Amino acid sequence: MPTVRELHEWVKNQLRTGKGDLHTNHVVIIEEESKKRVENVPDEQGKRKTDDLHGLLRCSGAASGLQHQRKSKYRSRMKVLRRTVLLCSKTRTPT
Repeated sequence: MPTVRELHEWVKNQLRTGKGDLHTNHVVIIEEESKKRVENVPDEQGKRKTDDLHGLLRCSGAASGLQHQRKSKYRSRMKVLRRTVLLCSKTRTPT
């Protein structure tokens, strides 16, 4: 993640190369945005943002399920590899 100074240099370089009329994504300062998120100030209607705990739990469950699938695939590949090595070592004749 670039600092504001690094971003400024990048923008100057892009302008020099003639890309001034092209579009970019919305740029934010991460430290300010995280501070706003922690403070959770009410908006014009007096509403505060809430954390979606249910969504977080659902995502973490999906991630752990995916992680379990990856581990089981890795284990099965390792079993096949061990069998192959054992078979090769048994069939190899000493020289």
